[in-house]
Amino acid sequence: EATCTEQGYSESVCSVCGDTVRKVLSEAKGHDFDVKTQKGCNGAVYTVKTCNTCGTVETEGSLDALGHVWGEQLDEAPTCTKEGRKSVVCSVCGECKETVSVPALGHSYVVTEHEATCTEQGYSESVCSVCGDTVKEVFEEAKGHIAAEPLTEVAPDCITNGVVNTYCSVCGELLESEMLPADPALHAWSEWETRTEEGYEISSRSCTVCGESEENRTELPAPKLPEVPAEPEVPELSEMPAEPEAPKTNFVPDLTNRTDAEEVPSVTGGTALSGHELAVDSAASLGETEPAGGMWILIAVLTVCGAAAICIPTAIVVSKRRK
Repeated sequence: EATCTEQGYSESVCSVCGDTVRKVLSEAKGHDFDVKTQKGCNGAVYTVKTCNTCGTVETEGSLDALGHVWGEQLDEAPTCTKEGRKSVVCSVCGECKETVSVPALGHSYVVTEHEATCTEQGYSESVCSVCGDTVKEVFEEAKGHIAAEPLTEVAPDCITNGVVNTYCSVCGELLESEMLPADPALHAWSEWETRTEEGYEISSRSCTVCGESEENRTELPAPKLPEVPAEPEVPELSEMPAEPEAPKTNFVPDLTNRTDAEEVPSVTGGTALSGHELAVDSAASLGETEPAGGMWILIAVLTVCGAAAICIPTAIVVSKRRK
């Protein structure tokens, strides 16, 4: 497209060989000046024309000089480490009288000190607040770790390995880790449970971790049978205490008018051994002849223990055969 100073045109370029064909489409438009008259510092009067389209400035003509108005113009700002540059320029006409350097500003440091740690040196750090430049100066070496007592992180049991770690007592860094192997003897036993089974007392328990169990069997004593009382000891006849003598009597039975089969009436008042029951067998106890003095002696047999006793009864049942 046409500008103030150049024609408008089209341009065709061959994509194979690069040959170019330019065709003018329109002529240059020319400037559209805005004209102003100014009085110069050196006595000249200027007509200043400024194009409203492209901004081109053109000066024409001159008038009487008014003198320059000098001032400093910073061309390049200085930094902390590099010089800057400035010029002395007329503020009216823009003429530059001289160019001078501007000294570097230098750093403006802010210092921070860092104490030494177990692994890092102690140092001071200076940071420039303008450009960020940093200077590090070491003033102490690293202190090194101080190991604390080993700490059992995971206790071993019958199937699981344990872990013992050692840390730095200052910074807490892990220094060493050791494995504790599992030990079958480290069962977590439950409480003993007791039961009775087939004449045994059985105590058992199991591991709450691996489930292994163990038991103790104790044979129970046989049940006691009830005691049978011993039979009373029967004393020998010779050991028995003497019976008190029966009271004597002068009774003589009158058998004059008795027949062979007649019985003598019973007479009460006989004495027996204390604590025994007597049984009299007249046929076995009485003889065929009458004893002297007319007294019959009976042999009594104790019905309870079988001991024999001799009594002089006062109640006699006899059988007599008349001669």
